[in-house]
Amino acid sequence: MKFRNILTVAALSCSMWAGSASAAVLIHDYQLNGDLNDVFGGPALASLGGSLVSTPGRYDFAANQGLQLSGGLNDISTWSLDFRASYASLSGTWKKLIDFRSLTTDDGLYFANDKLQFYPDATGTTAVTIDTDYTIALSRDGAGTLSGYVNGVLQWAIANEAESNVIGNVLTFFTDDFVTGQGEARPGSVDFIRIYDGVLTADEVAILNAGGTVGTTVPEPASLALLGLGLLGLGWGRRKTA
Repeated sequence: MKFRNILTVAALSCSMWAGSASAAVLIHDYQLNGDLNDVFGGPALASLGGSLVSTPGRYDFAANQGLQLSGGLNDISTWSLDFRASYASLSGTWKKLIDFRSLTTDDGLYFANDKLQFYPDATGTTAVTIDTDYTIALSRDGAGTLSGYVNGVLQWAIANEAESNVIGNVLTFFTDDFVTGQGEARPGSVDFIRIYDGVLTADEVAILNAGGTVGTTVPEPASLALLGLGLLGLGWGRRKTA
């Protein structure tokens, strides 16, 4: 009986992992605590002229002195990201938050005045203010719907968004494109940037905004295999001594 119970636990563990495999998995975590490295050893961010601030662990940037990441998305059709940042100025209509195509197009993620917009599409309703941290989350599903959040609140969900269908694998943060002469950028500071392989749900975005974590608790298949073998060995030993 004990042996069968142990096998059941191992089977349930494997089943739980399989059921979680489609969830968003955190693959890059840039905490900006003294360096631009990925916690998981992936590609590092490249500085475009800003500076790391050791206390409290941030990256400060002037206009067009943001950060760039090449090769950060495993799948450019299904992904999510979030970051926490603040602007020192919100002057002018447009402030580019993320460029997805190596600064070659005006399209991308902006603050239009003080609200989130994926240009040239929908604009959100939550307003941000200067010198105050906001959390932005983006998530794109396999059907082509791009969802944008500010401080955990959904701003828009753009179905079949044309630009997101051709997003490249170079992400540029807080730096404007060359098409508009790089005039749509403002100074600020960023606390962290995280990238996920998969779709973040609205509930998960709310958890992240509250300071929780998602996408980091899915066991690796190898770990589960070792767990299963260990449980099997334990069960065999108990069966022999019973």
